[in-house]
Amino acid sequence: MKHLVYGIFWSRDTLQAAQAAGGDGTPLATVSAGPLAAAWSPAGPSQSAGAVPSVSDLMAYAGVVEALFQRVTVLPMRYGYWLDREEELRQLLSRNSISLQEGLRRVEGCVEMGLRVLPAEPDGEIAADQPASASPAISAASAGLAYLAQRRRRFDGHDRSRRVFEQAVQRCGLAFAGWSIDSVAEPPPAGPGGSGSLCFLVSRAALAGFRQAFAQLQEDSPDRLLLTGPWPPYSFAAWKTPRWQS
Repeated sequence: MKHLVYGIFWSRDTLQAAQAAGGDGTPLATVSAGPLAAAWSPAGPSQSAGAVPSVSDLMAYAGVVEALFQRVTVLPMRYGYWLDREEELRQLLSRNSISLQEGLRRVEGCVEMGLRVLPAEPDGEIAADQPASASPAISAASAGLAYLAQRRRRFDGHDRSRRVFEQAVQRCGLAFAGWSIDSVAEPPPAGPGGSGSLCFLVSRAALAGFRQAFAQLQEDSPDRLLLTGPWPPYSFAAWKTPRWQS
């Protein structure tokens, strides 16, 4: 039977972790290997490896990870990490023991805060996805030029979004110096309407100061900024390092 893995924590915290409910509301099962343990549960009726998860499946999964996060220091998995047997999970913990212990120490007592950069469109800017005119009066050559101009606006808009985001990253680095332990930046994707985001690893003790720094940054910033969190430290999980072995 396929099992869905939720997160990894210290084996000494197994009793607290087991109090979190699984996706179907039942207590989580835990597997230990030395100093490490992991929480998992059998696949529900609507779940299967490789299937596109429903919104309710994702919400239930996130709720379990959040429940773990409220009880123990956890390295959260992302939805879709399936294993068949308990021995597979135990071997995974053992093979990656050093990396996972380092990861747990790194996020001990910390939360993840997310910041999205939402630059305002310049006045009078033409939407990047505005279709070229299909008027019969426009010749084929003119239509081609209009299409190329449209594409140019599209790429120019993306370049502008990246420049705005890079400037915002620099401002955030100054604003949150001393308040965050680490950060991860995700530039805006190609295409119209994209926005970049940053994730910060913040000590719970520094959370109030981080929020105050954000309030000042938001007041001084030319861009629209959206702060979310605190979240489990998804962006700072140990398996993002090359040493993670499945």
